[in-house]
Amino acid sequence: MKDARAALEFAAGLAGCSDPGRLKDQLAGLVDLLGAEAMVLSTSQGWMGEASFEVADPEIYSHELLGAVGRDWREHPLIVSDLAEPRERVLRLSDVGPEKAWQGGALFSDFYRPLGMGRELSAQIAWSPGASCCIAFHRGGSDFGEREATLLELLAPHLRAARARVIAVSPFADRALDPTELAARLGVTSREAEVLALLAAGSANKQIARDLGISPHTVVRHLEHIYRKLDVHNRTEAARIALER
Repeated sequence: MKDARAALEFAAGLAGCSDPGRLKDQLAGLVDLLGAEAMVLSTSQGWMGEASFEVADPEIYSHELLGAVGRDWREHPLIVSDLAEPRERVLRLSDVGPEKAWQGGALFSDFYRPLGMGRELSAQIAWSPGASCCIAFHRGGSDFGEREATLLELLAPHLRAARARVIAVSPFADRALDPTELAARLGVTSREAEVLALLAAGSANKQIARDLGISPHTVVRHLEHIYRKLDVHNRTEAARIALER
């Protein structure tokens, strides 16, 4: 009964939410509700694309840790299948096979081990062909149980609706940027400025590649350079800096 009341209160707090800051604050409360230690909201785009992070506490998920996910996400037991088709179920890493099957890889070595939280519970909250957005909760010690999985299952539709509202009112698509001005203001190359301008307009990597006549892999490389030069971790932060006047 207590869990049901808490879930209803959380869902009520999400109702009508269309502000990124408010959504981030709400998600912080969900960490406690699920008995987690940390949470990350990330998007993966295509096999040759990148993993970017919409919400990630920098005091927990350092630049190095997020960089490891950006490099090695293809080793994750769930992300690759999430790109292929929508996922309705809430899953733990332990639900998808023996842990030893993937713990010898670079993702576990460079992300989960130094994070100190090898337990993960996740839900997919947005999907489109070639792109998947998931929320993942982490903790050390004992695995997430049926209680936490059931709570997240109940709240996942509300999370999907809230994020969709936030994306719908994003200012990025309505503001064109001059790449020449971006290059001068932010100290990026002319090509990086073109990529950044399209990113800030809301274009996905594949669309940026088509617009500039380059490969998606080259777009990813440009984004890596942009993130490093702007000292940011994801496309959302890079876009916000680009849009600042």
